[in-house]
Amino acid sequence: MHPHKTRQPYPRNQWWAAAYSSEVTRELFGRTILGERVILYRTEQGNAVVLSGLCPHRAFPLEKSCLVGDSVRCGYHGFTFAASGALEAVPSQTALPTGADLRRYPVAERGGLVWIWTGPEALADEALLPDMEALGPDNPAWATEQHMPARIAARYTLLIDNLLDLSHVSFIHADTIPAGDKVASLPVELVETPQSLNVRRIGKALPSNPFFKLMFPEHDGPLDQSFDAEYFGPHLIRTGGDLFDSGSGKRLGTQNYLHVITPETPGSLHYFVITSRDFATSNPALSNVHVDMGLLIQPQDKAAIEAIELVLQGLETRRGRYRPAAIPGRSRFAVASKARSAPRRTRPRRQAGEAGQSVPRAQSSSILSMRQRSLAATFMPSSSLNRKASLRWWRSMSRFCSLEGVIMSAAAAISCTNPDIRASLPVTAFPSRSTGGKFPIGD
Repeated sequence: MHPHKTRQPYPRNQWWAAAYSSEVTRELFGRTILGERVILYRTEQGNAVVLSGLCPHRAFPLEKSCLVGDSVRCGYHGFTFAASGALEAVPSQTALPTGADLRRYPVAERGGLVWIWTGPEALADEALLPDMEALGPDNPAWATEQHMPARIAARYTLLIDNLLDLSHVSFIHADTIPAGDKVASLPVELVETPQSLNVRRIGKALPSNPFFKLMFPEHDGPLDQSFDAEYFGPHLIRTGGDLFDSGSGKRLGTQNYLHVITPETPGSLHYFVITSRDFATSNPALSNVHVDMGLLIQPQDKAAIEAIELVLQGLETRRGRYRPAAIPGRSRFAVASKARSAPRRTRPRRQAGEAGQSVPRAQSSSILSMRQRSLAATFMPSSSLNRKASLRWWRSMSRFCSLEGVIMSAAAAISCTNPDIRASLPVTAFPSRSTGGKFPIGD
């Protein structure tokens, strides 16, 4: 989660949701997915198309252009691209330049969402898409509601952490989610399947409340409820679960909340929520309550993880660091800032010159600024690398990374003891290390 693996902050051999199907029309629609600008639209036959979103001529945003039939005509200089992405026409010239095509992304529609494959096209396999019929949205016997799409200014792994650790429900959503105040104290059970990992909690004999009465108006008495957080991959987490009669153990129904996550940039994400249930499917009041609850819950989660993101961004560009605390079954982070004073830069003694001794000239590393020297000495302690090696390392790294990136890499490389986090550091921080480190989430 922190620091970023700067060369690959998210997995690309993956299906990601680009938009709700209802958002994609005959009007060009732009969105940033995994740091890449794309445009979405439908052909005259209704098929969804996703192309790279910048004109290769002058990087004009193509969502500000227009459709001519199924082709996209750039609104700046009139370059025209087919739905396949191929350049079709350039005004005032007949010869078409090579290498000016748009990228066309493999597309599939499932569960009311337009999914795109961001890796090599040859690896795109629709069998890897989540089974939206089993989860509810593509099952005609279930009732389904789509919530408003949201943009959150935080790295996508923070939302994954939020959804998998439902103990936060007892605090952030205690007054929003029925029986939410009970969740944190419930024991946790891990249920693993070939497709997912489910973090399950079971609430026993939960007292009736207005929400339960709305769901099951004919039922009177306490309910047992499972609070699931099922991880299908970095793109989808299911919460919700089954509800049972506490006395007889009879299953009353299942309600699923599908949290569909798509990274926008290393520090922001797109968030789609779909609710489905297999009971009270013709109850519009219940559907409205689900949507209204989403309008309350999403801003609460958004505020929490955006606040954490601001802290992490500060740690990445300053001298602080954080490490996971060893709390079994929990995900906690201890923040520590251990900046120490850089060694002072001393002048050659005046007596050396007066005694006729030669004063050595500065080494080639002296081209580094005082600020760079100070930071290099701060993050490269003498117990790990000597001063000369520190400065050589700093100067070589400065050619590849920003100043903040070098600081972050140096601090983490020296102080981090978590092998998963070390594996997520920029490869340039470890010139002798292979690039085969396992990425913490995804492939």
